Amino acid sequence: MKPILFVLIVVGLALSVSEGTISLIPDNNNPDPNEEVTVYVQTDTPLFAMGIGIYVLGDANITTAMSEADCNQYGWDNGWNSDPYIDPNGYIYLGGVRWASDANGTIGYFKFRFNRWQTRIYIDQENSIAFGWDGENPSFNVPFSNDVLLFGEPDPNEPNEPNEPNVPPHYWQNKLEEIMSHLIQCPDSNSDIGFGKPEIEERLDKDRGEEEMLLDSESTVIEIYSDITTNQIWTANNVYWITSPIQVQALLVIEPGTTVMFGDDYGYYDCAIYVNNGGTLISKGTPNNPIIYTCDFMYPDWGYYYEYLEYYGNYYFCPIYIEHTACPATTVTYNFIEGAVVGIVTENIMLDNPIENNHLFGNLYGIGEFGTSLTDIRNNLCYYNYYSGIEVYFSDVNDIGDANSIISIENNTCDYTLYDGITVHGVADGNDSGVVFLENNIVAESQEYGLNLVDGAMYAMVSNTGYYDNGANKNWSFDEDNPIEATSYPFDEYGWHLVNGCQFIDAGSKYIEQTSLIGTTTDVNNIPDCNTIDIGYHYSNWNYSNANTGFAESDFNKDVITDFEDLYTLVANWLNSVDPNTNGDLTNDGTVNFKDITKFAANWQKIQGEPNLTPTISGDPNTGYVHVNIDNYPSYIRQVSVFDNGQYIGNLYGFADEALAMNVSGSANQEHEIKLISITDSGQTTCSHITNVSYSCHLNCYIPNGYESGKPFSFAGFNSGMGNISVELLGDGGFTVWSDTYSGSSFTVVIPAAITSQYDLDCITLSTSPGVSPIERPVFPRLRPKEVIPGTEALIILPDLSAALSASGSIYQVERAFKQIGIKYTRLGFIYASSPNIAAFGWTCPIRYIYFLGHGGYQYNENGGVVRTRVKLVDGISVSVKESDFDLGGYPPSWCEPLEPRLEHSLVWSWATMGFQWLELAYFDGCYTGRLKINTNNQLVVGQPGQIGVFDGPHSDMSYALGMASTNRDCVYHGWYDKATVSFWTSTDFNKWTQDVWSKLSIGVLGGDIYTAIQYAISRQTSFVDPKAPVNTYRLKGHGLITEVGLHDD
Repeated sequence: MKPILFVLIVVGLALSVSEGTISLIPDNNNPDPNEEVTVYVQTDTPLFAMGIGIYVLGDANITTAMSEADCNQYGWDNGWNSDPYIDPNGYIYLGGVRWASDANGTIGYFKFRFNRWQTRIYIDQENSIAFGWDGENPSFNVPFSNDVLLFGEPDPNEPNEPNEPNVPPHYWQNKLEEIMSHLIQCPDSNSDIGFGKPEIEERLDKDRGEEEMLLDSESTVIEIYSDITTNQIWTANNVYWITSPIQVQALLVIEPGTTVMFGDDYGYYDCAIYVNNGGTLISKGTPNNPIIYTCDFMYPDWGYYYEYLEYYGNYYFCPIYIEHTACPATTVTYNFIEGAVVGIVTENIMLDNPIENNHLFGNLYGIGEFGTSLTDIRNNLCYYNYYSGIEVYFSDVNDIGDANSIISIENNTCDYTLYDGITVHGVADGNDSGVVFLENNIVAESQEYGLNLVDGAMYAMVSNTGYYDNGANKNWSFDEDNPIEATSYPFDEYGWHLVNGCQFIDAGSKYIEQTSLIGTTTDVNNIPDCNTIDIGYHYSNWNYSNANTGFAESDFNKDVITDFEDLYTLVANWLNSVDPNTNGDLTNDGTVNFKDITKFAANWQKIQGEPNLTPTISGDPNTGYVHVNIDNYPSYIRQVSVFDNGQYIGNLYGFADEALAMNVSGSANQEHEIKLISITDSGQTTCSHITNVSYSCHLNCYIPNGYESGKPFSFAGFNSGMGNISVELLGDGGFTVWSDTYSGSSFTVVIPAAITSQYDLDCITLSTSPGVSPIERPVFPRLRPKEVIPGTEALIILPDLSAALSASGSIYQVERAFKQIGIKYTRLGFIYASSPNIAAFGWTCPIRYIYFLGHGGYQYNENGGVVRTRVKLVDGISVSVKESDFDLGGYPPSWCEPLEPRLEHSLVWSWATMGFQWLELAYFDGCYTGRLKINTNNQLVVGQPGQIGVFDGPHSDMSYALGMASTNRDCVYHGWYDKATVSFWTSTDFNKWTQDVWSKLSIGVLGGDIYTAIQYAISRQTSFVDPKAPVNTYRLKGHGLITEVGLHDD
C-alpha cells in the first residue's frame, strides 16, 4: 500500500471535476449494503501518461478496474501493461500512456462493493503522477484532487470523540499470562554441572631453559603459561600455545585469523583461558578470518579433532571460560573451537553481546552456561559434541535460581551429538523459575534426545524446532509450537546448508529482517534467506553480493522499476540522434524512436533488479565513533541493515537525518569491511558490495554498555598517542563525579562501587593530547530483559546513539530537572531502549514523565503509507497504535486503519500496548512526532504547518496511545511538526529550545509549568520567520490546564 502526504478535506456529495485537475467521480453517492459502486477518474487536461494510486478504506472490497483489455476505451494506448494493481487491504493503482497526448475526459475507473458503515476514498498524492507532452517537452504540472469521497455512516460502536479512552485492555496481563502458561516442571536428570571451573592444583615452576618443549623450535609459536595481568594484543602472524591454566585479568584482544592451541599441561588436562577479576577478552573473528582454538597435537592442521573424540577423549579443558567477575564487554564471535571438554562457558554473567556465529566441533560440550545471569546463544553450529551441543543451567553452583533469569537460544544447529542436542536445567523452587526462549533451532542425529528439558521448574517458550533422526525428539511431552520434522537428511554433502525441498526452509517464527541474520544463507548456492526465516544455523555469506544486477534495460535510473522517471528520460531524447548506449536508445541504432518505445512499453511498471547501496560515512574517528547513513534513501526499500566485519550494527529505516553510530574505538585500528543488506516491500533482499575503510583512532577501548549500581565499573584499552589519558566520568546530569589520569601505552580503569551507587552515570570521556577529539561514551544502567528499577517515575529514552551523542546537552538538562525536583528517573539507552523494556516500566511503575530523543516519522519511509506516528527503538519501528493491538479485546478507534502488513504485525510493541496510564508530560524530541492530529471528525490527519497557538489539539495518535486521552487529569504531549535538527558539533535552535524548556521546568510547578516553560523558550529564540524553526514547529496536545502541568515529586 502506498502513502498519503496531505491534509484530507472532506467534501459533500455533489462532486465535479475541478478545472486542471484529475478527480474521482462516483456513479452512486448513497449505495445500499452489498451494492457495487463505480468510481470514474476524470480530467479536462490532455495527458501523455498517468499513474494514480487510490485508497479505499472501510468495509468495502475493490472488485475490478480499468485494465489492458479496456484501457483504449478510456483514451490510453494498448501495449503498456495497463493492468491494475489491487491490494485487498484497500488500495488500487491505475495507469496508462497515450502517445498522442490527448487522453482526457473519463480516463479510468474502478469498482468496489460497499458492505456497511463508512467507506472513505481518496487519491494517494505522494505516489500519483500525471503529465502532458507538447511533442517536445513533457509537463509534470497536472495536479490531483485532494477531495475525500464518503459513503455510508460511521460505525455507531466506534468512539465518536477523539478523546474517548479506548486502549487495549489488559495487554500486559495477557502477555504475562502467556508466559505463565509455559511454566513446566521437568523430570530430574540427577546430574551436576559438568563443566564448572575445576580446582587448579599448584604447579611447580617450569624452567624453560632445561627442557625443549614440543613446539619450541617454531619461531612463530609463542608459549603462554602465566596469567594475563597487562593489556595485550595477540596477532594473527603468531600461534599462541597455552600450556597452563591462564587467568585473564586485564584486556586481551585476539586478532581475527589467530590460532590459539592448548597442551595437556603435563597430564593435568586443565588448560583454559579464564576471564575474571575485571578482565576483558575480545575473541572476535570475522567471517573470512575466524579465530581458531585447537589442540597442540593437531598443529599445524586443525578441524579434524571430532574424528578422534570417541577414541582419545578430550585434550584440554576450556578455551574460553568467562566468570561472573569478567567485564561484560567480553565478546565471543566467529570462532572455531575443537577438542575441549567444553568450548565456551559463561558463569553467572550476561554479556553485552550474544555468543554467536561460532563453530564448535568435537568437544564434550559445545556451549555451557550456568547461573542466574545468562548470555543469549544465537546462530552457532555445534557438531559431534559428546554430551550436548548447548547446555544451560538456570541455577548457580549453590543450586540457587532467580525469577529474573532469561535466555534466548535461537537459530542454532546441533548435529550428531552422542547424547543430547540442547539441554536446559530448571530450578528446584518454582518461584525462582527463569525463562528460556528456544526458537528456530535444529537438533539432528542426537543419539538420545534432541531437546532435553530437565531438573525442575522453568518457563519454556519452545517454538519452530527442527528435528531429524534423533533417538527421541524430546525427553518428555512438554508443549511446543510448530515443530518441524525432516523426513530425509536435511544438510548438503559437505556442510550444513539446507538441501532443496528441506522442511526446515521458510519454517521459522519470524521474518528474516526481524533478526540480525538478514543477508545470511542456508542455501547451497548462497542465495540469501528472505521472507520467513529458515530455521537453524545460517552461514555468514559475507562475500556474496547480488548488487547492481538484473535491471531491466528500460530502467535507466536503476531504481528497480520502469516507471515515469524512466519515461521522462526517454521522452527527453525523443527523435534525437544519440551515442550508442545512451539512455532511451534501447535498440542501439543511434536514434530514440518508436522502436525504442515498443521495447520500453514491454517493461512498463516491471519491478526488476538489485540496487547497490553504498554507505556514507562521516565523523571524526578519534571520538570513537563514525556515523553511517545512506544518501537519498530509496522509497522502495523497507530497511537497510548495516554490518561491520560480519557483526550486526543496526538498521536504517529512511527516517530524516538518520545515521548509525559505529564504534571504531574497539577495533584496534583494524580495517573495516562494511556491508549493507537491504530489503524491499516484496521481501527482495540485496547484499551490497563490501566497502573497505580504515580508521586511526588514538585510543582503543572496550567499554561495557551498562553499569550496575553498587558494583565497580571497569574497562581497558590502548593508547597509540603520546600524551597521558584523562578519564572523566559524568553523572547526575552531566556533572563530573569522578576522574583520573593514566600514562603509558595501555590503561585499565576501575570506577569504584561507591561512585556507581551514589550517582546516576551519564557518560565517560577519555582525552589525550590537546586538539585531539576526546572519546565520549554514554553509559546506562545495566538491565536484564524486561527488568525494571522499582519506584521509577520518569523515563529518559535514548534508543539512538548518534542522537544521544549529538544532543547530550538536552539530555543533561532533562536529568537536572528531575534531580532538582526529586523525581526518580531511569535512563533507557541504546540496547536497553527496546519496546519490551519500555513496556515493563509502563505496566509496573507509576510513570508520570517521559523524555524521548530519537528518530521519528509519520509515514512509511517518509515517502508514504497510512499516516501514523512512529519512532525508532533499538528493536525496530514502534508506532503509536496498531489495529492488531485490539485482537485480544476492545476495539480500535475509527482512525486506526491497518498499517502496511509487516509493520502491522511487527514484533515491536506499539506505544498503546506499553501500559502508560498516569503520564502528565511526555516530551518527544524527534522529527515529525507532532505532525498528526485527530480532527473534529475523528480522523487522523496531517496538521497545519506554521504557528498554531499553544495547543494543536486536543490529541494526536501518540497522545492517545500514551493514555493521555482521559479527561480526569491535566496532561501535555510535546512533539515536533517538522524535522528537529540536531548537530554533532554545534548546538542548534532545537537543542536550545529543549534545554530552555527543561531549565524552566526544573523550577517546579510554581513558576515552572509547561506553559511558562514554552513561553520562556519562545523568548529565547532568534528565528521567527523560518517556517521550520522551533517556534513554528512545536506542537502540544493534551487536556486540562496547561499551567498545571509541570514537574512535582508527589
